[in-house]
Amino acid sequence: MSGVHIMVDLETMGSTPGCAIASIGAVVFDPLQPVTGATFYRLVDLATCKSAGLTFDPDTIVWWLKQSAEARSELTGGGGVHIGQALQDFGQWWREQDGRFIWGHGANFDEPVLGAAYRALHISPPWDFWNARCTRTVYDLADVKPDRAAGTHHKAVDDAVAQALAVSAAYRKLGMAKAALP
Repeated sequence: MSGVHIMVDLETMGSTPGCAIASIGAVVFDPLQPVTGATFYRLVDLATCKSAGLTFDPDTIVWWLKQSAEARSELTGGGGVHIGQALQDFGQWWREQDGRFIWGHGANFDEPVLGAAYRALHISPPWDFWNARCTRTVYDLADVKPDRAAGTHHKAVDDAVAQALAVSAAYRKLGMAKAALP
């Protein structure tokens, strides 16, 4: 397949474009193979999201309080970078990987939320909008779900890896791994 596929997962303080991003995780993968490659992970200083005009949804904050201690520690452990730095770092990593296709867990979440953060900070996203891909559609077609047991569920990089491997499993189940895909 022509072009590098990158699975992105975000942990956020809301569920719509324009919300604050707590962390960005990503992994290079090939949907035709059950392996993953280079990873990217950045914790974000949430105060910098607020200063950039990104929003916080009270219902999402309450939802975070119900998640595992391991997942919550990602938000409270400190060490996050400025949202602008995280976006610039991701863009540089994307280009180093020669990224082409951006995958997210839902057509209405990861890519639109990440794109909105780039726009809020007046930075161009490194991907072309027409190369966005959705995991949920592929999972539904193949009746596949990500295996979250290998890492911490709601740690962005762990979720990105689980989602990429599930896309590969779905491609194999649908018989797409043998086809020449565009």
